[in-house]
Amino acid sequence: MKKSLIILVLFLIPFSSQVLAMENELRINKEQPETIHFKDLQIIKIGRNYEVTGMAKVRKGVFYYSVENGHHVLVPEKKVKLNNLNWVHFKLKISIPSQQLPKNGVLMLNLYEKDKRGKIAHSTPIVLDSFK
Repeated sequence: MKKSLIILVLFLIPFSSQVLAMENELRINKEQPETIHFKDLQIIKIGRNYEVTGMAKVRKGVFYYSVENGHHVLVPEKKVKLNNLNWVHFKLKISIPSQQLPKNGVLMLNLYEKDKRGKIAHSTPIVLDSFK
């Protein structure tokens, strides 16, 4: 009888640890806030014009964007209202004057939200274009 009980306990230990691991994973996933706020991003470039499309899920139904070259802000902060707290499609049309395009470097699109204090939060930097 003792041998049967020991064998049964040894047999069940791996299953109980797997169940515990799955429970911990579910608990962690529920406790962590969503970390993805922008997805399915596509960039279409025509000359110095850029069209950026994608999906956004932002807390207040609002996000912001700007474009920089690493040294200067080429497109100052713009606000985009989605009026939806779920995943929603968005489209940005961005035009950079040709004299501002770098001869060598990268254009970065910064997508972000703002926290309660107005500070940048959940920033998603994207390479808009590169020049060589």
